[in-house]
Amino acid sequence: KAAKTQAALLTLIGKTGTPEALQQLTKIAEPETRLFMRKSAAVRIAAIRAIGEIRNSESVAALQALSSDKDKEVAETAALTARVVMRRTGELTPSTLEAIKDI
Repeated sequence: KAAKTQAALLTLIGKTGTPEALQQLTKIAEPETRLFMRKSAAVRIAAIRAIGEIRNSESVAALQALSSDKDKEVAETAALTARVVMRRTGELTPSTLEAIKDI
């Protein structure tokens, strides 16, 4: 139940669409760099999905950066979410699809 609540809150933050929301969600989605301070994949994935709610070129750039994450599930979610955002915003064209096919 707590995970669902957390995901819902992250989605609400994403729906604000502000640069601050993108910054905070990206920070949550990024892997922890301090030793012994791992973030759960579920929280990171929820943040990635919330970034997808922002639907602008900056969110696509953040998602593309996250698509090279070491965690395969996180990387795949980021890549898929980037494609969805690009499709919804009209940025997914044959040339952009070719450019991101390896993501």
